[in-house]
Amino acid sequence: MSIAVWALVLAWGLARPSSAGALGLPRAAWLQETSAAELEDSVRPARLSFARLDLHGPIHALAIEFQGLGRTSVHAELSAGERLQAVVPVPIASSNLGAGAQFRIDSNETQQSPAGRAAFAEERSASGWPLDAIRFERERQERWRALPLELRARPRPPAGEDVGVQVPSSGLYLALATAVLFAGMRKRPVWAGAVCVLGAASIWYVASASSALSSAAAITQRCVIEHEFGTGHWLLVRSSRGELRLGAHSPVSIESDPVDAQVTCVVDARKPSSARVQGPALWTVVEAFDPRGGELQPGANTLFDLDRVWSRGQGAQGIASGWSNARQWPRGEAASPLPGVAQPPPGWLLRGLPLGRSACIGKLRSGPGLDQLLAQAGVLEPGEL
Repeated sequence: MSIAVWALVLAWGLARPSSAGALGLPRAAWLQETSAAELEDSVRPARLSFARLDLHGPIHALAIEFQGLGRTSVHAELSAGERLQAVVPVPIASSNLGAGAQFRIDSNETQQSPAGRAAFAEERSASGWPLDAIRFERERQERWRALPLELRARPRPPAGEDVGVQVPSSGLYLALATAVLFAGMRKRPVWAGAVCVLGAASIWYVASASSALSSAAAITQRCVIEHEFGTGHWLLVRSSRGELRLGAHSPVSIESDPVDAQVTCVVDARKPSSARVQGPALWTVVEAFDPRGGELQPGANTLFDLDRVWSRGQGAQGIASGWSNARQWPRGEAASPLPGVAQPPPGWLLRGLPLGRSACIGKLRSGPGLDQLLAQAGVLEPGEL
């Protein structure tokens, strides 16, 4: 699986905001530009909550159907007499907690074996929803409202892009050789036909191999680490179409585009970090990210090795300067030792940036360092990049 990882830091301007206006003139311009003042009290709709299950074997697998919302498939592999309590994702409506759930146990045990049992670990509400799922959703909303306005208003990363198929030069050489052989054997129809069939098969094989390599190299997931300097808030936002692993930490939000897409969750009861969400939608997981004491801001980088980085400062009267040229920025260095390249930052990362604020955008370098960083954050297992 390939992954594109970016980092974005919103830094304070050169002049500290006045207490009268929270963020002073820059914030007033930002709110006026986006008409998003109502975001102070709004909560971004989530599609998943979490609930605890009490499982009593024998259970091979468990399906939990949620009316009109989706389903959760739990792989348990419990033998007779085994008990296990597992935290599983449960689909919710984009507007609110939806209808109750219906259990269906799919057991591969023989008919002579006792039937497995499953139940929510906590009582259910009047609508049939588990109380711990309701409590998790309430806590999620509190965590969301605690985030700075600028982070809540940030757009989500778009879907990954396919790098496309590049037919290798060997395919062209095969086509030319087939044409030459066919021309030389045009008086022998049988042999000429055999050459055409063999040439077409060879070209098809080469094109298929190239397509497989291109598919393997396609970007299937976009990941953005977002931070507002001075607040202590870091977010790791991951988006992928079709399937997305949830990770081991409790997310701030799990969203879908379209907002009411059918949700299918798959989880191993013995490995909660294996949970993933599936379906024909763009899935986004927002998690609190812990940089482990590192720092990333203009003039200081003790976190990441950046292959490309752009920065902009704040000029007089809260007017931001233009973006710098793209340059490398190794971790631990105050500034890049190499000259910049005239290249603009990606447009999808610029959307929704607040006006009049200094900022830094960077492309993180893949490798063991980034792999370990994401593993410590509980997002991806070591070696999954």
